[in-house]
Amino acid sequence: MESYQVHATLMDLVHKSVNEMVGLNQYQPLSAGMKNTAIESVNKKWEGSKNATLQLVDMECSYLTVYFFRKLSTALRMPSVLLCCGRCGSGLKETFRLIKNH
Repeated sequence: MESYQVHATLMDLVHKSVNEMVGLNQYQPLSAGMKNTAIESVNKKWEGSKNATLQLVDMECSYLTVYFFRKLSTALRMPSVLLCCGRCGSGLKETFRLIKNH
């Protein structure tokens, strides 16, 4: 079931629940307030779940794959990456640059 279908089902349940409460129709401001609060809560949860899903997708995309490490090990064998140019640590900086640009 798609997320918009779940959202539509929950919204339908909110409307039906408020409309079917016996005696609530005589208190229209209370009925409208309950409905608005419930709809706001459903919408807030829906937005939160969309944001959590996007965050999980971003996390999944940021994982380093086997192919990346194969490329990295090949790049580390190249002399241009391993040259320090007289300054200690510049080879390490190049390695970090490769990881960052992945």
